[in-house]
Amino acid sequence: MSPRKIILKLHLYLGLTVGLLFALIGVTGSLLVFSEEFDRALNPSILSVPVGQSKADYGAVESAVIASFPDEKIYRIRLPRDSEDVYEFWMNGSEGLRVYVDPYTGRVLGSRDYSETFRGRLFLLHTTILGGEWGKSIIGIGAFVFLAIGISGLVLWWRGLRNVKRGLSINVRSGWKRANFDVHNAVGYFAFFLLSINIVSGIYLIFNATFEKTVNRLTVTEDRPPAPLSTDVAGRAPLPAAEIVERVGRVFPDAEATWFYIPASPQAAYMVRKKFPAEHHPNGKSFVYLDQYTGEVLRTENATEVGIATKFVNDLYPMHIGRVGGLPHRLLQVAVGITPTLLLTTGFLIWRNRSRRSQKNRT
Repeated sequence: MSPRKIILKLHLYLGLTVGLLFALIGVTGSLLVFSEEFDRALNPSILSVPVGQSKADYGAVESAVIASFPDEKIYRIRLPRDSEDVYEFWMNGSEGLRVYVDPYTGRVLGSRDYSETFRGRLFLLHTTILGGEWGKSIIGIGAFVFLAIGISGLVLWWRGLRNVKRGLSINVRSGWKRANFDVHNAVGYFAFFLLSINIVSGIYLIFNATFEKTVNRLTVTEDRPPAPLSTDVAGRAPLPAAEIVERVGRVFPDAEATWFYIPASPQAAYMVRKKFPAEHHPNGKSFVYLDQYTGEVLRTENATEVGIATKFVNDLYPMHIGRVGGLPHRLLQVAVGITPTLLLTTGFLIWRNRSRRSQKNRT
């Protein structure tokens, strides 16, 4: 068997198996691009508020949540991103109860189990195929296989410089079978480069720590140090979160606070995430750590002052979700997410047509 036939078999069987997984990942990814806007439109009573004259004191907001859910523990808080946005309190963990509060009145608007919402299930389907950590690992390993499918397809597509134009054109005059074959070739060629960006960024999101360390080793960049610890003073109560919010406003005043992380242990520090206007990441990758007992700023991380390698890693997530080039980039990501389904369908039809032709030749 020639090397080309071996590559063809590899491309075929991997495409018909792993391709099904990535068709699912691609479609769910396309739906997730605008899922936040759809979620707000479908749930305006808890995710959107009329613009008020002044914001409520954060301490009153937090007290309202604690009073309404005394048996739950605040895990982290997503801060309002625009004038109509709300506070989103994450309770007990990343996939647990979420509570929504009007930032102007401090009134609790409602709550829901995020994992049971359409957006939550869509996200879990996209990131774990509803299989938890095992599903996440399967997707991560499958991403490497999908890269192999793309590379093998590129090798099969290449037939010399003379045939480049032919490989990028679609002949609709020679019947649907030829047109289907041409669509698979042409779309596969262009999609390979765009999908490769999504695959690499997806691998980063799944194998985050390993990916970052690998990039740091290759670029001789220092690893990000572990989070600093608070000075655990015996008998001293942590400062109220409202005071921490007031203090952190003085650090990076040009950056918008996006997330507020509650210390998970007596030794942990408060962590506030901020976003500078120049950052592509929707949540920002700038951080402020404060001692939970004294309010002292323990460390700051300014995403606009990091090296090229770290900026590249920081931009992988916004590239993955289409937040680097505005609306056109988001629309492009929707289209890119559909291409695995298109390639799987056209590839299956090519295989079926060849199988039928082979059976006729044997009879």
